[in-house]
Amino acid sequence: MIQEGVRINPHYRKITPMVADELARWGEWRNATWIWESVLASRPHVVALLTNAARGHITMGDTARAAQLLDRAIKLQPRAPSVRSLEIIVLGRLGQEERALQRAHQSIDEGIYDNDLVTGAFILGWRAGQFEFAARAMALRMQLAPTSKATDYAQLGKMYAIAAKDDAKAMAAFREALSLANETQRPVVLNQIPSDFRARLGLPAMPSTPASATQTSASKG
Repeated sequence: MIQEGVRINPHYRKITPMVADELARWGEWRNATWIWESVLASRPHVVALLTNAARGHITMGDTARAAQLLDRAIKLQPRAPSVRSLEIIVLGRLGQEERALQRAHQSIDEGIYDNDLVTGAFILGWRAGQFEFAARAMALRMQLAPTSKATDYAQLGKMYAIAAKDDAKAMAAFREALSLANETQRPVVLNQIPSDFRARLGLPAMPSTPASATQTSASKG
């Protein structure tokens, strides 16, 4: 119906982006991106459309097209948080993680960030061994999305446990995660805690998968 409507009136742009946003939430990235691109045909200077379409192309594996849209967005609003976060994502997909990390540092220092940017900064900092920066990014994420603090603390604890090898900080983060987790979040939090830390926290061991079940699953695959 949207495609038919666009053919009838290609310059009507009030409802179509709303449909694209909803399709993206459903995971229908191909259709969502087609709609955003159709709107861009007559609204080429709307940065939100450029960044949304670029994210759609990234999700579908077309980093080259995403980079083209990013260049256009940078020329229009280089300091927009959505543009900065998209830049970090594109640089990472292009294998330029060092440059992406530099831009993450710069953006956070300048106070230009959104949830996507600080999430990406946490991952980049973890991979680079910059644990203090990663923790700073995660703290900002907790401010922006306080309802996910429990799972965020679990991720932080996992970084300290596995990568930083800082048992004290890992234990503190895991304890905070467990204290904040609601009924829905608790299984997610528990899944992030390594077995040796589970024992020290007085938690039951992770259930092991029976060999027969593993073999059955493998035969089906």
